Amino acid sequence: GDGVVGDEITPNIKQIRSVPLSAKFSEYGIQQIEIRGEVLMNKNNFKIFLIGGKDDTQLSEFILNGSENKNVINVCGKLGISESAELIKRCDLLLTNDSAPLHIAGSMETKTFAIFGATVPSFGFSPLGKDDKIFETNGLSCRPCSIHGGDKCPIGTFICMYNIKPATISTEIINTLDHL
Repeated sequence: GDGVVGDEITPNIKQIRSVPLSAKFSEYGIQQIEIRGEVLMNKNNFKIFLIGGKDDTQLSEFILNGSENKNVINVCGKLGISESAELIKRCDLLLTNDSAPLHIAGSMETKTFAIFGATVPSFGFSPLGKDDKIFETNGLSCRPCSIHGGDKCPIGTFICMYNIKPATISTEIINTLDHL
């Protein structure tokens, strides 16, 4: 790695790690950007790490450019799996979609807030911690539409994501970090 983790993780500052994703379809990606943007715009004293692979670089730059928060560090495409796991371990909170970092956080005992759109936690991919939170839209007959999501919404509404309000997640994150 390039030392980003060691250089950027500091004691006595609350830290959140947010995983941007390679959006499989634009509406879903826009909702993810809005969720993360809501958190990024908050000026509380915590660092936010944007992590992902090289495929996530463009999306993470878009998210970063929309934020006035100077505590945002973009490490997309810069960390290997071991470094990513170490970053997850050192952070106070992980905000992620249904993805591999969700499972890494469970093994590192990192508090996790997970967003489920097309997929559902009942498939066995839910966060494991007692204080972890799941954000999802229940009661949709179209959900889940597949075990790993898909390239498009089968009914064309993306309601599973649009019903998850970015402000709700942001408020939960801020309240959680304020009480650590």
